[in-house]
Amino acid sequence: MPLLGLPFSIKALSQEGEFSGLASIYGIEDLGGDVVEPGAFTRTLSEKGKKRPLLWLHDAPIGLVELSDTGAALAVKGQLTMALQAAKDARALMMDGAVSGLSIGYQSVRAQYIEGVRHLFEVKLWEISLVPYPMLEEASVTGIKAADRNRIQLAIKEFRNGILGAFNI
Repeated sequence: MPLLGLPFSIKALSQEGEFSGLASIYGIEDLGGDVVEPGAFTRTLSEKGKKRPLLWLHDAPIGLVELSDTGAALAVKGQLTMALQAAKDARALMMDGAVSGLSIGYQSVRAQYIEGVRHLFEVKLWEISLVPYPMLEEASVTGIKAADRNRIQLAIKEFRNGILGAFNI
């Protein structure tokens, strides 16, 4: 199911806590009346690097994310720190579908109000948070990494065929 023309798939979350998502999508007004414009993250990503803390509800760290600017959105590859109980709790909530939103913690550097809407042209990005209700409703986990189900299903099929074939069943 596509999300704004971008692929969307929820799989089983790995025990390792890996996931991907969209932390910000350009050109869409959020619930607070802000629009992040393309290029808003360019400077902060070049100066501060592409890794940021992953927080739980903009509070405690529960992992790390690696960021990339796709031109349409700020994409993330996340890694929950599974040694933390809060990360285990977050993983359980993600598995249940109760939490799938992503949110950005930032400071506005350059913005302009256009017809009552604040357009963010440059922001200093501090963190990405996993949240149940993001300000930008479209900002969400888009993929939750798991073992490759197709490979597992193929292996099971080959195993069954091999065992049953050996007995001519």
